[in-house]
Amino acid sequence: MAALRYILLAAAITLTLALLAHLRLPARAPLPRRTGRRGGLGIAALTAVYAVAAFWNLGSAHDPQRFCSFEAGESAVLALERETAVAAVWYYPGLSTGEYTLAYSTDGVTFTPAGTMPQGYADLFKWLQPEMTDAAPATAAYVRITAGAHMELGELALYDLQGDRIGVRDIAGPADADALCDEADTVPASSTYYNSTYFDEIYHARTAYEHLRGVYPYEVSHPPLGKEILSLGIALFGMTPFGWRCMGALFGVAMLPLMWDLLRRMFRDDRVALCGAALLACDFMHLTQTRIATIDSFATLFILLMYMFLYRYFTEGKLRHLAACGVTFGIGAAIPTHEISEDSGLIDAVSLMIGRTSGLFVGAVALLFLITLFGNMISWSMGVNSTAAYAAENGDMPAIFARRWAKNDMPIGSALTSGIVASVVCILGIIIELLSPDSSLFWSFFALNLVMLLLSYAPVFPAFLRLREIDPDSERPFRVPGGRGMLRVLAYVPMALILISIFFTAVPLSMDSETLSSYLPITIGSILSIVIGEILIAARARRHHS
Repeated sequence: MAALRYILLAAAITLTLALLAHLRLPARAPLPRRTGRRGGLGIAALTAVYAVAAFWNLGSAHDPQRFCSFEAGESAVLALERETAVAAVWYYPGLSTGEYTLAYSTDGVTFTPAGTMPQGYADLFKWLQPEMTDAAPATAAYVRITAGAHMELGELALYDLQGDRIGVRDIAGPADADALCDEADTVPASSTYYNSTYFDEIYHARTAYEHLRGVYPYEVSHPPLGKEILSLGIALFGMTPFGWRCMGALFGVAMLPLMWDLLRRMFRDDRVALCGAALLACDFMHLTQTRIATIDSFATLFILLMYMFLYRYFTEGKLRHLAACGVTFGIGAAIPTHEISEDSGLIDAVSLMIGRTSGLFVGAVALLFLITLFGNMISWSMGVNSTAAYAAENGDMPAIFARRWAKNDMPIGSALTSGIVASVVCILGIIIELLSPDSSLFWSFFALNLVMLLLSYAPVFPAFLRLREIDPDSERPFRVPGGRGMLRVLAYVPMALILISIFFTAVPLSMDSETLSSYLPITIGSILSIVIGEILIAARARRHHS
C-alpha cells in the first residue's frame, strides 16, 4: 500500500505535466466535437479501476443489527456457562448516550463493581472495551450491566484468559436482552476503521440511521439531504460500515465520468478529458473523503452537475439546462459582478434581474436570505460558544464564558459575551461609515478574523509531530509512510503555506497610504491579539502555580 501511494502521487504529477504541455502546444489535428469510441473505453476502464479501489476494504458489512434497549437503572444479567476469569470484554453501543456499570458475581446474588462502559456521542456504533477498576474480581459466573440512562447496546462479548469466547447459558433483563449475545460472529479481533465509526461518521452515519428509525436526529447543523442519501446505503446493507459508506464511495466513482464529460465538452478533446478525470482519480483527498460517511461527497457531485448544466446552457442555449443548474447559481452567473455590492449582493442581483429595487418579490427574497443567514449564524456560533465554555471551565478563558443556562445547559455566558462584542463591532462599523464613507477599516476587522483563524491552525502541525514523538505506539487509523523525514515534510509544508498566507494577508508590501490604511489595522490587530493572548496564558500559569 505504501508503494501504491507513491505510484499514485507520481502518476498525478505526470498527468498534470502532460495536461499543461498539451494545452500549451498547438493542436496537430482538429479537436473532435464528440467523443470517439476510444475515449469512451478509456473513461470506462478508468472508472472501473477506480471503483475497485474505492470499494476495496471499504468497511465491514457484518456488524450487529439487533440492539437491546435499556431504560435508566435497568439491568441485564448474563449467566455464564462456567465460573471463569474474564480477561477481555467487548461491547458495541447503539443509539443514545450515557454509561453502563459492569459488575461480576460468583453466586448471582452479590455483585462486585468491575468497571464502567462509557457510551458517549463519539462512541456509538464502535467496538469498545470497558474501563476496568483495579479491584475487579478475578473470576465471575454472572455478569451484570446496568444502564445509567436510556441507551441501546448491540453486542456484549466476554473472553477468557486463552482468548476464547465465554458462553452464556441465560440472559435476564429487558425483553430484547437476547440481542446482547446473538451475533457472536460479528465481534472483531480489534476495533478499526473497518468495523467501527471514525472521524465525522460519529455524526453523519448516526444521524442517517436516526432518519431511518424516525428518531429526532442528533446532527442538525447541516440540511438533512446528505444524511438521507447516506441512509439509502444503510437501508440496503444494514447499519454497518459498508452500509453507511457505500453511497459516498458510489458518488465518488460517479464524479469521474461526470468530470470527464465536463472536460470533454469544454476542451472537445478526449485526451484532455481523460487526463483530467485521471487527475481526479489520483487525488488522495477525493479517494479518502468519498470513503468516509460524510456529506461532502454529495455536495461536490451536485456542484459538478451545476457547472455541467450551466456550461451546456451557454453552449446549447436550452433553458432546461439553466433550470437544472439551479435558481441561485443562475442568479450568480447571469448578473455582472461589478454591479453587485459585497454585503447586499443577493438583493442587488434580484433587483437587477426584475428591474426593480422594491416590491413583494424583492422583500420575500430578502426575508428568506435573513432566515438563512440567522440559521447559519446560530448553528455555527453554537459550536464556537460551546468550545469557549469548555475552555473557561478548564481555566483557559475568563469565568464569564463558563456560565451555562440551568434549564438546558446552553453556554449562555459565551453567547452573551460574543453577542456584545459583535454588536460593538457592528456599531463601530456604522460610526466609521458615517465619519469616513471611503474607509476600509471596517472590512479590515473581518480580514483580521481570517488571520486569527489561520493562526489557530498553525500550531496543529507541530503538535502532530510532538504527539508522534511522545506517544508513537498508540493505534491510529492511518500511518504516514516514509519515516520521520516524510512526517516533517507533511507537517512543515502546510504550516509554511499557512504562515505565507498570514504574511500576505496581514503585512503591507507597499508603503503607500492606500495600502497602509488597508493593512495596518490587520497587522496591529494581529500583534495585539497575540500579545493579549500570551499575557492571559501567562497570568493563568502564575495563578495555577500559586
